[in-house]
Amino acid sequence: MPIMISREDIANRKRQYPAGTRIKLISMNDSHSPPKGTEGTVIGIDGKGSIMMIWDNGQGLSLLISDKFSVIKRKDKF
Repeated sequence: MPIMISREDIANRKRQYPAGTRIKLISMNDSHSPPKGTEGTVIGIDGKGSIMMIWDNGQGLSLLISDKFSVIKRKDKF
């Protein structure tokens, strides 16, 4: 069963992880996931609250609410 997320939660994720934020993967429950420790850049948040990524190894798999990751560097807000 998919996890439901509110519009408010999506808006909060957009503020918390703006495009350009750097992320390091800890774990992802997907057979196609990048290796643990892979770093990447946030390119946006989709309508389901997933963090759309471009990983440094070229993959484009999004982070789901249940995935584990750490923020390396937040995108500066101007």
